[in-house]
Amino acid sequence: MNTLPSDWPEMSRSEQEDWFAKYWLDYIADGETAGLRSDAPEEIVRAYEVFLKQ
Repeated sequence: MNTLPSDWPEMSRSEQEDWFAKYWLDYIADGETAGLRSDAPEEIVRAYEVFLKQ
């Protein structure tokens, strides 16, 4: 998935977290993340930065 879901603003924080985990998080070890994958589109990167500030 290369774009945010159309219902992104209505999604709960938990739903957004699950979406990032499913599609864009880079895992360094089981259960540990290193942020977004390097190939994440700019739209995803911006949404992730906003998500982290919530």
